[in-house]
Amino acid sequence: MAQAVNENWPFVVNLGNSIIGVAVLAMPFCFKQCGILLGMLVLLFCTWLTLTSCQLLVKAGIVSHRRSYEFLAYHTYGAPGKFMVEIGMIGMQLGTLVAQIVVIGDLGPPIVSLVLGVENNARTRIYLMVFLCLMVGLPLGLMKDLRNVSRASTICIAFYSVFTVYMLWYSSSNLWSAEWFSHVEFWRPQGLFQCLPIMSFSFGCQTQLFILYDALPNPSLHTIKGIIHSAVSLCTVAYMLVGFFGYVAFYEADIPGDIITVFPPSLASHLIKLGFVMSIAITFPVIIYPCRASIYTLLFQKDFQDKFDTHVVETPTKSKLSDDVTSTYIPEFLFKGITVAIVIGSMITGILIPNVEFILGMNGAITGTLICYIFPALFFLRVMSSKAEGKTIAQIVLVLGVSIMLVSTFTTLYAQDKGHVHGDVQKTVQEAANKLDLQVDKNHLADADNKQQNIVQPPVQKDADSNEREERRIEPPNPDAPAPDEKVVGSPLKRDKEKSAKKEGDIDKEIGKGGDAAANKGKEKEGEGQEKRQEQLLDALEIQRREQEKLLNEQKALLKELKDHKEQQHQPEEAQQQAAGQQGQGLQQGQGQAQGQRESGQVQQQGEAQNVQPNAGLQQAQLPQGVVQQAAVGQQQQN
Repeated sequence: MAQAVNENWPFVVNLGNSIIGVAVLAMPFCFKQCGILLGMLVLLFCTWLTLTSCQLLVKAGIVSHRRSYEFLAYHTYGAPGKFMVEIGMIGMQLGTLVAQIVVIGDLGPPIVSLVLGVENNARTRIYLMVFLCLMVGLPLGLMKDLRNVSRASTICIAFYSVFTVYMLWYSSSNLWSAEWFSHVEFWRPQGLFQCLPIMSFSFGCQTQLFILYDALPNPSLHTIKGIIHSAVSLCTVAYMLVGFFGYVAFYEADIPGDIITVFPPSLASHLIKLGFVMSIAITFPVIIYPCRASIYTLLFQKDFQDKFDTHVVETPTKSKLSDDVTSTYIPEFLFKGITVAIVIGSMITGILIPNVEFILGMNGAITGTLICYIFPALFFLRVMSSKAEGKTIAQIVLVLGVSIMLVSTFTTLYAQDKGHVHGDVQKTVQEAANKLDLQVDKNHLADADNKQQNIVQPPVQKDADSNEREERRIEPPNPDAPAPDEKVVGSPLKRDKEKSAKKEGDIDKEIGKGGDAAANKGKEKEGEGQEKRQEQLLDALEIQRREQEKLLNEQKALLKELKDHKEQQHQPEEAQQQAAGQQGQGLQQGQGQAQGQRESGQVQQQGEAQNVQPNAGLQQAQLPQGVVQQAAVGQQQQN
């Protein structure tokens, strides 16, 4: 018994290393979203579902004498089934490999810059990814025997154990104080659909089972079931401990999907990041093995079908020949060529497309569910007879697999739509701050300019005296010096514009410095850095708003002074106009009085003349004729 355990231990380590990976970092987030009790129940449910689907897949392969996922699909559903499995396995494994390379590029550069003293920039990220992929991942991926990788996998399992102990130690202060008990959630169903896909895919190992079974010295259903149970149980314990202690340690913080980002900067946190980077690089061969086999059978389908048809004609036996025919043997040059293509292609994709969350999420939601749960149940139902034991369980697994695929797809699409509505937090807040600052400055300055134009340049009335009034307005009797007046009008607005431009530049510099600092520190403070940048930007916006209000008040006071100044300047003009009007009215009145006097004199003279003429007629009538003639001659002379 002890000898069997020692022989199977390398396979347990390899399978456990292929399961756990970086998924352990998301467990505290899941426990916070679902609550402690509900999170544990969901984790145990995913454990049972994984164990059951693995047993169904292995039992179907052993009963049909097929030691390959692709061979089993071809045996049950023909060429369409084989094609679906190959596409699903290639997409799932390549997506996982690209995601791990991106994680290396996120966690590794800050450590390299800290240790080597180099600048943390895009080149450092690229050089680190290329170095680890070509110098660590590729040599391990070229190994043909998984037992040679077991030593490296043992180091990874040891690291995950140390990480679990570190989480226990870090949460010990909160754990013994018992303050967390009244602050944590124990049952929160709102986060079930968000965390179910994460936990279900955290146990994905179905693609490794046939490779593992083929590498066993004495393969049997009992042996492979024991290995699967040990590896999955080991990962379940690690997930549960990290999830619980991580939630207790950071129950007051907003726990992100990567628990490392909330660790305070210290030597221990940097060592943990380095350990995760190395463990990811060591896990490369475990992911490359099934992907390479699927690519080989997909591209060389004709040769594969010829071998398979030849084997089907023969009587199916459990001989060594039968095992060799149904096993996936790859020629040496194709083995190396496909491996190099997988590593280099994934590396280039991870470098060129660092943000592939949506693509990887959809890939895992569809292909991951098909490979891990739906296909194993379908193969078992197709291979086994109608009276075989376990068909009811297979049907339950099939229904659960379809449900998980629908929930996972909906969750991924909803998260993508929500991201489009609200945007990336850092980019949206930064752009909003810049736009708000520029818009406020432009609006305030435009309002001030309009008000100034309305005061300085009033509408001109189109009457007969408009030109004369304009000349009087430009050149008043006692004008002020135009140069100081122009300085009073122009310089404050100019200074305001310069201040606004300077403030915009300062805010942009602060945002740029914050972004550079966050880039230098890397992903370990991404969540905390985003919150700080949001707070800083909000504070800057508030300060900018207050300054704009102050600036607007100053401009209003300035415009009021300008208005008062113009009114004082127009008062002498109006007084002169009134005096001139009064003088004109006086002259008109004098002329009218003189004309009236002249007219009244003429009237009096005419009246006297008329009075004289009747008197003269009477005298003429009374005087003698000679005297009258002399008087008429004298009057003519007078006239």
